[in-house]
Amino acid sequence: MKCPYCNKDMAYGTLVGSRGDMTWYKLEERTDFMHRIFTSSGETIARVELTSSKVKGYRCYKCKKLIIDLKDEE
Repeated sequence: MKCPYCNKDMAYGTLVGSRGDMTWYKLEERTDFMHRIFTSSGETIARVELTSSKVKGYRCYKCKKLIIDLKDEE
């Protein structure tokens, strides 16, 4: 996907929130609970208080923007 702000390629991955931080994982990185506990992969991009949750989306490293898809409401 191209960034709508700068037209550069965006990276696809997962934003994971869990107790105090939100971490970005590239598509090829594992995001399961045990892997997150025992490794330092991913990049923390925000410090917040959340329960564990995940959302997939695109990230532009140049513009520092995220684009995520919300679930369709029924």
